[in-house]
Amino acid sequence: IQLQSLEIRLDQPSLFLHMREGGSFYRGRLPEMPPHQDLVQCWNGNLDQDCVLIPIRIGHRLVTVLYADTREAELTSESLDLLRRSGALLEESMSSLILRKKAESGESGDSPVTA
Repeated sequence: IQLQSLEIRLDQPSLFLHMREGGSFYRGRLPEMPPHQDLVQCWNGNLDQDCVLIPIRIGHRLVTVLYADTREAELTSESLDLLRRSGALLEESMSSLILRKKAESGESGDSPVTA
């Protein structure tokens, strides 16, 4: 499976479903579930490595998840803090982009972009 073609359904148990339902970030090893196995298969990884999943939301809607792992290295608190700040910046950037697109489409008469 290549990452660009990976689709994780949200009607089956996974950490992604948990995040869609409002869960905050996750740190640790991914539980053995088909969606998680599909994800790590994208780079020939495995479920034995620690990782971080940070939900990226616009409003209350989950739009993507920031994933990071360290392979065999330990995830430090400094790294976790940096990833959480990166997630917050990504949310802000995506929100600004959507607002700008909505404003542009309102001026030009195009249909608005929905979030």
